[in-house]
Amino acid sequence: MKVTIYKITNRINSKAYIGITANTMKYRFEEHIYRSVKGGKYKINYAIRKYGKENFDIEMLTTTDNKEHALLIESENIKKYDSFDNGYNMNEGGSGLLYHTDDTKKKMSDNNHWKGKKRSGIDNPMFGREHSEESKKVMSEKKIGVFAGEKHPLFGKHHSEETKEKMRQKAVGRPSARKGKKHSEESKKLMSEMKKGKLVGINNPMYGKRHSEDTKEKMRKPKNLGCLSSKENLHHSEETKEKMRQKALGRPSPRKDVILSEETKRKMSETKKGKVSWTKKWLVTFPDNHQEEIDSMAEFCRKYNLNRGNMSSVASGRLNHYKKYKVILI
Repeated sequence: MKVTIYKITNRINSKAYIGITANTMKYRFEEHIYRSVKGGKYKINYAIRKYGKENFDIEMLTTTDNKEHALLIESENIKKYDSFDNGYNMNEGGSGLLYHTDDTKKKMSDNNHWKGKKRSGIDNPMFGREHSEESKKVMSEKKIGVFAGEKHPLFGKHHSEETKEKMRQKAVGRPSARKGKKHSEESKKLMSEMKKGKLVGINNPMYGKRHSEDTKEKMRKPKNLGCLSSKENLHHSEETKEKMRQKALGRPSPRKDVILSEETKRKMSETKKGKVSWTKKWLVTFPDNHQEEIDSMAEFCRKYNLNRGNMSSVASGRLNHYKKYKVILI
């Protein structure tokens, strides 16, 4: 077998790398470049990444048909060009790395047995070990953009209903990956920036669509069906109200020190026009058709356990009645 001893030279600093190969010079040089791009850990890989492949030249030193002779020539040239102490070789040469030992061949054969198969448990090389934070970061950076867009294996495809059901069943009872964790302020800001304008207009998944009547009915129902049956019964208990009061004590108002512009004041004034005022006199018609004149709608609602919002809708004409109560402004 014909073996070539070659030299790669850095045009910028004149540092060299001496190597041997059984392939063509072009193929071997492209192999060095490929390994460098893929994150190779040898000195020559780091150098190619740092200075760029265009700043390296490869040349043939000699060829031979004798393996031992090739290793000897490699070692002599490493010394000649000082590529071990002041270059990119990581040993003094002559180690026979061009040829695999029987022990190495056996290991490679064992590894090929697992090619394309899932290695779990003790068969996994990482069994009982953990990646360092630095390794995790490197792995994460390598994956950026790998599965994006058309490169994603599911691009343009959809899960079948059977697959979706299997995924749902598998997820039942599984704790959230975010449980007990909090987003940093930086993460929150980044998430907020990413969402800006994404769900506006045609980007909104509901753009041009309407909810079905069945969906609307589900949305109207309270989420906690075991506790409440309708919106009108949504009232905080006295204990909950007291807790909310205690929690709010000393809390600064979010509008503190905020000066409203004249335009904002005008908009607020226009918004309030036609809305119900709770300090005027009202005539309330009860379910049994008897009527009472009241001064405070808020107190009346508390006394009869009525929802102020719904009573406001009746007073403004948006509802005909609420629990058969009717109300008009005197």
